[in-house]
Amino acid sequence: MIYAVISIAIASIGQAILKSSLNGLELKEASLNIKFVTTIFADGQILIGLGCYGVSAVLWLYALSKCSLSRLYPFTALSFVLVILLSRYILGENISSNQSLGIGLVILGLFVGSVR
Repeated sequence: MIYAVISIAIASIGQAILKSSLNGLELKEASLNIKFVTTIFADGQILIGLGCYGVSAVLWLYALSKCSLSRLYPFTALSFVLVILLSRYILGENISSNQSLGIGLVILGLFVGSVR
């Protein structure tokens, strides 16, 4: 199960890296066209963020080979918590009271769901 949690953490870090990189590229008025695609794939940070997804997928597949899906999948809710926290502390985004409540409920749900 630890591999699943690490997978989720790496995917969440990948999201923060991708968003940080996209913020720096100033693509506010961009269209989904070849220029957009070449711009994002020319950025090293974007490639690192995508690499995080690749590593995350390998770890997830390994965890899935060792544990049942019904036991592992609820832990993907941790990505909600981690992405909000990373958004706050890395990207400087605000956390709303609803998001704070959601974080608490997710953690409570994971605790309740993991008790046998």
